Amino acid sequence: MYEFIEGTVTWRGADCVVAVGGIGYLVRVGQRTKHLLEKDMGFAGQAISQHIFVHHRVREEEESLYGFYTAADRDLFEALLTVERVGPATALGIVDLGEPENVWQAIRLGNVAFLRRARGCGDKAAGNIVLALAKKGSA
Repeated sequence: MYEFIEGTVTWRGADCVVAVGGIGYLVRVGQRTKHLLEKDMGFAGQAISQHIFVHHRVREEEESLYGFYTAADRDLFEALLTVERVGPATALGIVDLGEPENVWQAIRLGNVAFLRRARGCGDKAAGNIVLALAKKGSA
């Protein structure tokens, strides 16, 4: 639904708030995106004007925005969400493992040990990801 949000980025705990036209959007981000955005900020607490690629997730009981520094990070997150029993927290943990092309390579090679390093990703989830995405991987 949304491609990106552009505005002033500030932090609210582990998530960021993107202020656009008087509205503050709470955007859930992983550690990789947070680190890259903080690097752009120069020093802690400084607000920056930035665009963030987003995934809009709508469920019966929840509506959330997930933010990513690059479109490739978002595309990886969205691919991971297509895997049975992989939710947003696990998908963010896998995106946090590094550059998207490196994560896709690990998936294509069946490197479950690499995937298990992600927060929330055990043996079963890692195996499901490899089975479901190994042939779909793009880098």
